[in-house]
Amino acid sequence: MVELAVIADDFTGALDTGIKFAKAGMKTQVMLHSDFHFSEVNSACEVLVIDTETRHLKPESAYQIVYTLVKRCRAGHISRFYKKTDSALRGCIGKELTALCDALGESVEFIPALPEENRITENGIQYVNQVPVAQSIFGKDPFEPVRHSRIADIIHEESEIEVVSIKRMEQAEDLDTHCIRVYDASTEQDILDRGIALRKKGCLRVMAGCSGFAAYLPEILGVSREREKQLCKTRSLFILCGSVNKITEKQLICAQKQGFQRICLNIRQKLQPDYFESEEGKEFLRFFKKSCRRKRPVILDVISENAIEEALYFAGKSKIHLEEVRSRIAKRLGELVNYWLTFDLKDTLVITGGDTVYAFLSGNNCSEIEPVCEVIPGVVLFHVKIGERKLQVISKSGGFGNEQVFLEVAKEILIHKEAHDIEEKLS
Repeated sequence: MVELAVIADDFTGALDTGIKFAKAGMKTQVMLHSDFHFSEVNSACEVLVIDTETRHLKPESAYQIVYTLVKRCRAGHISRFYKKTDSALRGCIGKELTALCDALGESVEFIPALPEENRITENGIQYVNQVPVAQSIFGKDPFEPVRHSRIADIIHEESEIEVVSIKRMEQAEDLDTHCIRVYDASTEQDILDRGIALRKKGCLRVMAGCSGFAAYLPEILGVSREREKQLCKTRSLFILCGSVNKITEKQLICAQKQGFQRICLNIRQKLQPDYFESEEGKEFLRFFKKSCRRKRPVILDVISENAIEEALYFAGKSKIHLEEVRSRIAKRLGELVNYWLTFDLKDTLVITGGDTVYAFLSGNNCSEIEPVCEVIPGVVLFHVKIGERKLQVISKSGGFGNEQVFLEVAKEILIHKEAHDIEEKLS
């Protein structure tokens, strides 16, 4: 029986939160669409994670999707809810939290910190690496910049719901009207302590936060069935990167310097509809196939020196919205993964960027995903079936991880000599 519904606005968020419960031994199922039917839910499922794909929607549309979903889940006898939010507070935070409040008629207990990634909450302000989030790289994002650092201001940009900011060691007052209570946290112990205090008050029915709060929920709820890490070692990795985040760019440069082959798509390869029908396109596909048949890890990415400027120019010239450019790039990367699948290499697929993962999975009609383990903290391995083939996939959010993240993944996944070579580069 489903005990908890986790609602995420993109796929990587759904996965990196769902794995926290799977690691604790709770039977976890990830649904790729919010319009799933309850007959698709495994009878043994304890935690149902739903990807609403609302990150890039207009706030009112996001509100309606979340509101309707929560009502359906409540009618399906699910009594506990967790709204997964981005640790940098991107997306329709205000509207989606308000939808949760409105659908259930209860307050939301919101702990947005992720201390292990240096994302903390102090005096109601979100910090990334000691910098207020709106002044960080997330405030400079070309697609979805975070315009405020005070969480109440972010919420009130979309909603008039009452927001109460609560400092560490401070107790929340009981309010008659439903509201969003935002809790400060600078350490993992802060999160654990606050969670335990909320449990004692009976306030863990409607919650929100990133994977930081979710990681402690099994312990707070009294579940402790830790599983062993389960993964299959492979000869190589194919890394598909659809993120243009500056953090990701540094990670790719680091991996390239350590011997990973990196293929950067140019503007035609990313966006020209009939590119692969041209002689140049066919030659690229032959080169790509030859590269992947070697044993060293291959990176295929969309980052170039002028990637953003080129995308803006293309959007203007083609008279299409920037969101359409984003969609086309994700679709093109999905096509290239499907081409890679025809090589039948038995390698591990690594995908960075929620849009890219979603485009690949939805393009292959994958509705159910099984979280398996965290390869390293915050980097999730899952199984999915493509036709009759069971594929091992690793997913990472674009803004997540240190510069050596791909080397660390390779060390864990590659077999024998290849992993030893990577370990020497890390040491």
